[in-house]
Parts: sequence; structure tokens; C-alpha cells
Amino acid sequence: DAWGLNFGTFSNGAAYGDLDQDGDLDLVVNNINDPVLLLENKANEQLPNQHYFRLKLNGRELNPAAFGSEVVIYSGGQQQRKSILSGRGYLSKPESTLHFGMGTATAIDSVKIIWPGRQVQKLGQQSVNKLLVVNYNAPDLEINTKKVDPPLAILKEVSAELNLDYLINDDDFIDFNFQRTLPHKFSQYGPSISVGDVNGDDLDDMFVGSTRGFKEKWFLQTPEGGFNQKEVVYKNGDEMEEEDANTLLFDVDGDSDLDLYIARGSAQYPIGSPFYQDILLLNDGKGNYTQAENALPNMRNNSSSLAAADFDQDGDLDLFVGSRVLPMAYPSPDRSYILRNDSDLTQAKFVDITKEVAEELEYAGLISDALWTDFNGDSWPDLILAGEWMSLQFYENKEGKLINITESSGISEYSGWWNSLSSADLDNDGDMDYIAGNFGENINFKAKKDTPVRLYAKDLDDNGMIDPFISYYLRDSTGVKKEYLYHPWQDMVKQYVGIRKRFNSFGAFGEATLPEIFEEGMLDDAVILEFNYMKSSWIENLGNGEFQLHAFPLEAQIAPVYGILTTDVDQDKLMDIIMVGNDFGMEVQQGPADAFVGLILHNKGNG
Repeated sequence: DAWGLNFGTFSNGAAYGDLDQDGDLDLVVNNINDPVLLLENKANEQLPNQHYFRLKLNGRELNPAAFGSEVVIYSGGQQQRKSILSGRGYLSKPESTLHFGMGTATAIDSVKIIWPGRQVQKLGQQSVNKLLVVNYNAPDLEINTKKVDPPLAILKEVSAELNLDYLINDDDFIDFNFQRTLPHKFSQYGPSISVGDVNGDDLDDMFVGSTRGFKEKWFLQTPEGGFNQKEVVYKNGDEMEEEDANTLLFDVDGDSDLDLYIARGSAQYPIGSPFYQDILLLNDGKGNYTQAENALPNMRNNSSSLAAADFDQDGDLDLFVGSRVLPMAYPSPDRSYILRNDSDLTQAKFVDITKEVAEELEYAGLISDALWTDFNGDSWPDLILAGEWMSLQFYENKEGKLINITESSGISEYSGWWNSLSSADLDNDGDMDYIAGNFGENINFKAKKDTPVRLYAKDLDDNGMIDPFISYYLRDSTGVKKEYLYHPWQDMVKQYVGIRKRFNSFGAFGEATLPEIFEEGMLDDAVILEFNYMKSSWIENLGNGEFQLHAFPLEAQIAPVYGILTTDVDQDKLMDIIMVGNDFGMEVQQGPADAFVGLILHNKGNG
């Protein structure tokens, strides 16, 4: 409002330049079905003590605008650097004159121009509030031949030399054929990696699960530090149809070797398919695995997450098995489990005790990750869950009973698309803090508490399939934010043909708000979910079951975070964070969420 930019147009391009030559940058904004906006900058009148410096470069014959040039100006111990670009934003280009804001500085100490081809030109002291024109003049230039060493990398790629090169294959499955208005695929979230010493040689090995139609693989570490690859098949389907959504290495039967649990999922088969049945494989102590018969309940659910802990303190490891979505019925959750370990050296056995421990955990939501952790310091492992369209869920362990304390946690209002969890004492205060990977803010949806993104789900056409509709807030032609459907008319019609009867043009559909599209009463009994927070964050443990959420810097918000590792990278006794992410299964209007190249966050202390 203060800047005069709160207008209700559908803008799709902008360019800036000092159009009236008064020393500040004006704006031109293009709008769909509305006049172009010309916005005059009044900064020169309102801030008369603020100065500027403008520089125009004339390049060589084949590049007269000097595109690709960099200019560095030095003033008062500070420097500013700008580049001349041929474009900026969608079909938009700023003026080619470089504009520097100088604040209250009255002079520029020096100017360095780096022309295309890396020739360097240096200029002495310059006055402010002027336009300086510089022509390319080859005889006066200093050729920059100094080799610049790249910054020292913290991590180095060594896959090939360690024999870790491996490409996981995944035959494409189009989830959108079953529910057109899904926000993203669920068939692309597997498989996973598990690490541990499986053959008793005190060296960490690695198990890599597989997608449907492909074999699993072991990477067995050698004393020299490399790995031997060993292909295996732990599937019962004739064509290896099962997909390993998650895996876990842990000692099931107390014989001091690591057994293997494989959770099956991916939402590619009908509800109750035998390809969703999880399996347990027992280790003979030498890294050879045999499937344990009748060790698990009949649990043909679309599993997504696994976590082990001795939650009942009887001396063995029990399991939480989370499910993400009921296949082809988004956003209905599939069944999740608390499995009590009743195994001994003669037989492996897990028993479903979910109802006894916490009945609401059976359908806890669209669970993407789970973490056993003692967040209250009473030596009983508590449970934290992450999922879509929900806040982080906190379950306090009361001597073997799990009590949901989310509402009193202090962060229950932060609903998001939470994907991943990890723990570490980030502030060195003696208790566990938590890292939660969210979807990030580099996405079409801009959700806030007063303008959340919502999901409405109901079988509107009585065909046995749930129709999910996503809404979000946009400005109408008068500048007022209202709730509109996210998906375009053609996708909505394919999901719910009744839309065609009410709106037979793109224009009429596009102007209609969500209440106008669905007649009164149509959504009264629909499932309604929402999120209002998309930032990946760390969760400060305040004690007594209370927490405070802190967003990570912008660099952590450019893509969804799926993998988190905490380690002291720089040996300063503060736990740092390594993240990986991206989601290539997004619906086409959004496009791949693939801006992440991985990230290390250095812990500087004090949050």
C-alpha cells in the first residue's frame, strides 16, 4: 500500500528504467485484459538527500549494448556489482543503463568495468547524481589473465571411484489418469536407501530398494573403502511388481545382526493389492537374507515411512509404519500402524497394537515421515509425524501409550506439506531440536494464515471416485482477494463433468470464485484440508512439550526438502544441516519443483 503497488491486475511482465531522467527507476507493468501501468517513482522528491550514479556502456560492433559486462563501483569501503542483461523476467527487459543507488554518499572512489572477454577497465573518482558514458577502447584495456581458483568444495563427488555409480530406473506411471486434479504424483517417491553393517565386518554397507519391475541392490563396503555391488530380488510378484517405498535395517530378533524391513507402496495398484504387503527379511549374520513367514500382520497398505524404537521399553525395537494416501482416492489417508515386536531367537513376530496405543494413529493423515525421539527428556521415546495438509504432529509417550499433544505444542497452527524430519541439539541446550523439510515457497501457491490454500474432496458425480479440488486466493478485478479454483477449466471438466453444464467458456469459469462454482450445499459434507505455511524450518525445543518454529533462510525455500542430515561440517561443535530435495512429479501447470542442487546450512549459534 505504501508503495502504491496494491492494485488488482493480472500482471505478467514488468520492466524498469529512469524514464523521466530524474535519478530514480520507474516501472512499466503489462497486464492481461487491462491497460499497461506506467508507475512514476517519486523517490527523488521524497528523499532529496539520497544520491545515484548511472553508467552507460557502449560496446564493440558485434555487441554494441555491451551485454554480459559487469561493473563494480567502490565507495566508502563498500562495493556494488551489476551486470548488463539482455532480458529480465518474462518477455521483459530493463534499460541497459546501469543504475546504482548511493544513499547519502557524495562521491565514488573508483569504478571497475569488466567487458565481455574479461578485459578490465578502471576509472578513478567519480561524482554522484550523473550519467557517465564509457566507450569500449581496446588499447586502453588491461587483459585479465589471472586464473581464479574455484572455491574449496566442502563435499566432493566420488561415486565412480568407489563403485557407487548406479541409476535407479522407474517406469513412468501417470497418477493423473485416475485423479486429474492431483497436486503431484505419489508413484515417484520411492525407493529409499538404508545403511548399516550387514555382514559383520565393521564396515557400513548400503541397501538400495527398487521400483516396480526392477531388482534391489546391495553395496557392500570393502576394506579399501570401495563397494561391491550385489543384485538381489526380494519380491514375490511374477514380474517384480512390488515397489520399495521405504526400507529399514535394524535388529529384529536380538541376535546382534541387522535385519531388513521393506515397506511397499507407491499408490500404483488398487486398494488392498497384494503388492502393498510389507515384508521382513532376517539376516543370517553374514549378509544373506531370508523372508520371514507370518512375521507381519496382513497390512496391504500404501506404506510411506518407517521408524523403529523400543517405545514400550521391553528391550526390543518396535515399529511405526506410516501410509501416505489411499491409492487413487486422494486425499483419503491409508492405514498406519504401531507394530509391537514380539520376536525371539526362534521366530520373528510383529503385532498390530495401534488401537491400544493411540487409535487416531490408524488414520493419522497423509504421512510422509516419522521420527521417534525423546522430546520431553523422560527416557520414553515420543513420536513426531510429518505429512501433507497438516501441522507437525507430536505424540507424547506415557509409559507405552501415545498421547497427541499437538494442540499444546505451540506450533499447531503451521499447516504445510511437510516432507521430512530429522533431530539434533541445534542450540546446545541439552535437549533435542528438530529439522522439518517443507515444500518451500518456490511454487504457485502463496499460502498465509488469512489466505490458506485449501483442498475440497468429495465424490460429486457419484462414480465411486473422490474428486479433489484445490483452491487459493487471488485478487479479482477490483483488487479484493477471493478464493478461486487452482486447476484450469479443461482439467476440472475431466475430473467433474458437471462443471461443463454450468460454465461453457474459459472466461466465465475464470471469473467465478469457488462459492460461485459450487452451488450452495454441494460441498457441505466434503473433506476440507488446508495449509498456510510452506517454509522448511527448524523447531526449537522449549521443554515441557512446547516448541517454537524458526524458518530457514531463503536458500532453503526454493524447492521441497526430502533428505536431511545433521553433522558438524566445520568442527565448531555446532550441528550443521545438509539438505537435498526436488519433486519431478508435479502437475503440469506447476511444473517440476527442481530448483535445488543441495544445500549446507552452517550453524552460527543462537538460532
